[in-house]
Amino acid sequence: MTNDRLQMTNTGCPPPSGTSARRIRAPIFHLSFVISQKDEPRANPFAVRSLLVIASIMLLSVSAFAASDFNGEWAVDLRSSASPEPILKRLGASWIERQLGGVVQMQATYKQTPDILSVTLRGPGFNRTDVMRINNQPETKQDSRTGKYTIRTFWAANGTQLNSAIFFRTKDSRDAQLTIVRQLADGGKTLTLNGTLKIAGEAQTYTLRRVWRRRS
Repeated sequence: MTNDRLQMTNTGCPPPSGTSARRIRAPIFHLSFVISQKDEPRANPFAVRSLLVIASIMLLSVSAFAASDFNGEWAVDLRSSASPEPILKRLGASWIERQLGGVVQMQATYKQTPDILSVTLRGPGFNRTDVMRINNQPETKQDSRTGKYTIRTFWAANGTQLNSAIFFRTKDSRDAQLTIVRQLADGGKTLTLNGTLKIAGEAQTYTLRRVWRRRS
């Protein structure tokens, strides 16, 4: 790989060793094993109750970690969003596509489970569904504009951010990384998507902010 190739790493990403909830459940399993042991018939009841309380707290922390719920119908707030024109231009979009990108009213349907995020985008003459696995494992997919790409989706910031790291090749054969950070605000009524595009061999970093308002 040449020096101008982009390092396909994302500092601060959790290790790709399974979901965060699974990492938290592991000590709970061992804790339950200790509680169920019968080798200590004279176990202190207070100590057992304390362990149960700790286990309950850890179980609650699992729910808290994945507290961000993106499920629902969303509509883009164009006035509060930045234009996607710079990123679209760098990716080789036509002039018409770049202009429409900042004025077309889009709607989105989010369907979320502990392991899957499905996003359907709709607009005039446009309908697209993306399904992402929330496990920090790379998935290889195909797109009409970028061609083959790899995506990893994972929780960050104690479950308040859902990040997707996307790696692909540009039309001029450069390695590129697009990072998308999804986060709720205003008590769950607002969804912000902050995107950062980095291309190997280029000093400029392209950014994009899209604001979505909950409809239901």
